[in-house]
Amino acid sequence: MGDVLTKKLPWDKNLPFPQRNKFYYKGRTYEVTYRWSSIDDSLIIKIKRELDKRTIHTGRLNEKSFGHVYSPETYEKLFSYWGKTIKKDKLNIWIIDEDFRISD
Repeated sequence: MGDVLTKKLPWDKNLPFPQRNKFYYKGRTYEVTYRWSSIDDSLIIKIKRELDKRTIHTGRLNEKSFGHVYSPETYEKLFSYWGKTIKKDKLNIWIIDEDFRISD
């Protein structure tokens, strides 16, 4: 079992905030919206299921921090994500395999 970064979330450096993109993960399509908060200079991330347009996650993301997305129906963890680089002009966010463990 290794540390596996499985998918980089889409972000277009040529487009301004807010920015909306779609991604496909484990048989489902999701929509991710990024918004930059000038109040505290942080990233707001919102994730919707494409199937029913339901928002399943909203949160702030800082560099080198994690976020977790859960099913609103079952509370089962769907996936986690990690903000490798969070800057106003550069985002590098990865979906992490559910078996991800931080090594010592």
